[in-house]
Amino acid sequence: MAFAGAFSGVAQTSDEVTDDDWATTRADAARTGATDNSGPSGPYADEVWNTNDEDINTGGVGGAVISDDTVYVGSTTYSEYNRHNGQVIAYNATTGGVLWQRTDLAAVETSPVVVGDTVFVSALAPSHDRPAPSTGKAGLFALDAETGETKWNRDGNRPMYADGVLYVATGDGTEAVNPQSGTTVWTNTDVRGSMSVSDGTVYVLNDTGDSMSALDAQTGTEQWSASLPVSEDDVSGYTVSNGVIYLTANPNTVYALSADDGGVLWTKTAEHSLPDSSIDEISAPAIADGVVYVGTDDDLDDTGYSQKEGEEMGAVHAFGAQTGEQVWRFETAADIQGPPIVTDGQLYIGGEYTNQDSWEDESEYADHPSDLLDTVYERKVVYALNAESGDEQWSYAVPRSYGDDRVRGLAVANGYLYEWTDDDAPSTPRGDMFVIKTSDDEPEKNEQLADDSLYEQNADPTATITTDDEDGQYEGGQTVVLSATESSDSDGEIVSYEWDVDGDGEYETSGTTAEVTVPECETVTVNLRVTDDDGGVSTGSAELRAQ
Repeated sequence: MAFAGAFSGVAQTSDEVTDDDWATTRADAARTGATDNSGPSGPYADEVWNTNDEDINTGGVGGAVISDDTVYVGSTTYSEYNRHNGQVIAYNATTGGVLWQRTDLAAVETSPVVVGDTVFVSALAPSHDRPAPSTGKAGLFALDAETGETKWNRDGNRPMYADGVLYVATGDGTEAVNPQSGTTVWTNTDVRGSMSVSDGTVYVLNDTGDSMSALDAQTGTEQWSASLPVSEDDVSGYTVSNGVIYLTANPNTVYALSADDGGVLWTKTAEHSLPDSSIDEISAPAIADGVVYVGTDDDLDDTGYSQKEGEEMGAVHAFGAQTGEQVWRFETAADIQGPPIVTDGQLYIGGEYTNQDSWEDESEYADHPSDLLDTVYERKVVYALNAESGDEQWSYAVPRSYGDDRVRGLAVANGYLYEWTDDDAPSTPRGDMFVIKTSDDEPEKNEQLADDSLYEQNADPTATITTDDEDGQYEGGQTVVLSATESSDSDGEIVSYEWDVDGDGEYETSGTTAEVTVPECETVTVNLRVTDDDGGVSTGSAELRAQ
């Protein structure tokens, strides 16, 4: 039997979700990443508080939600094959003061969900059949939002709340849960995975196969199931809006699927403008006002490490929701990380770059600020863009290094922007959260991004030596004219030709041609050095010997 149970008088939790809350992952049950909440509008930004200042192990942050001037952060503090430990910390959203902390949980790898006076959080146990005794408590927990005390707990993970009902993935499949009591309303045993809820339908990205299913939110009855156009492992995220599912898949593709049957409506491949910049990752999408927004970056290779070859750049793309036509593209030399969010006409996205202060100290050792990525001079950054045009409104660099962690998410509430990170490290992952506000004052140099304009790395020229003697047969004492005119530069022009005509390492003459006298019984090596208009240098050589 695929499903069982039905709705019968499910009570809603008190207070529900207020207008200025960021109460669940990606802002709402449909995962749109969009809200009417107000965020920092500029012209500048400034930091309010950060968890790095607290004498608390934040751990690798799985997600955060904000409600009623409180930030609830779920994180993982220890992760091994037979032991998982995690926590939930409640911070005062304005001051950053710790209100309460639960450290007895297993790994909290996904965002909590807050509804009224209850915080729902899932804690993941290790898959090992004999977990270590020190492993935290696993399952789905309903915590008192004011104290952190447990109201109830049961099995389940990846909670999503909509219309008075909590939806969770369990070992049995997908379940609808009464949020007051934790009791099961219905179960569908055919599908399980991450969920979004929209217009009375629960959409499930299946863990067990490359497919997506749609369930009736009232009964759990399957409405349809369709194969994905890509592997589920490549999916970055998805959202649902106006009868369309927008799904992104690595390295660079956006799919629009019909919410009626899962069929593909259109496909769009995101592109970067620099020819040597190959997109390696694409973010989960955000959607607002008929536009789909995604972030892309070229920073990672197939092993997940920084590639550092060719151009370095990230981008934010805006595509029309109906056709996939590009509306605008914002490009930067910074690494773009984490999905964008849209609020009150602005788009926010995080990343990494260096600040102006560090660049001024290190500029003599590097050609461009992007060369300082993956060094101690790398900083977490935020961009605010005009959502309609893609124009940059402001940017901000956190004035300290956060190590190897990457930006995982953003949220906006009460005029503040919250950004959190996670280094996804084995054993003891770490991360942080920092909170920024609007400011009328220009930030100090250690909070300003260095020049983030695209830096197209120069391609070195090619040095080629030719002669008019087709067979290459020379006589002793013969004068041979060598030419460098076949040398080339793919991205500019050669401005200097230098010749070492006797092979002693000294370049004695210059020009596109050189004359060399072939010795009677010896071989002479002739070297050519060419320099292009960007300072790139290449050398070539030829040997001449009498026959």
